[in-house]
Amino acid sequence: MPFALPPRFCHPQVLTPARPDLIKRTFEAVRGAKNVIIHLYNATSPLFRQVVFRNSKEETVALAVENTRLIRQLAEQDAKAVSLPAMY
Repeated sequence: MPFALPPRFCHPQVLTPARPDLIKRTFEAVRGAKNVIIHLYNATSPLFRQVVFRNSKEETVALAVENTRLIRQLAEQDAKAVSLPAMY
């Protein structure tokens, strides 16, 4: 069953982890909506970085940069389907 899009005056917000597969699914989910705000996150606490991801601080920053670029790329490719102003 297709979902109705929110009115143009709404600003739907979504939260996605810094994982390319989930970022792509997020773009599929908001396709056609206007004024979408996508929040990208990754764990930055030292314990989580070291134990779960086994990443250094530098690797965590690189992950954020890489996935931010992916979001920009997807937004540019699908500019007609997703209205996504860039803010950092």
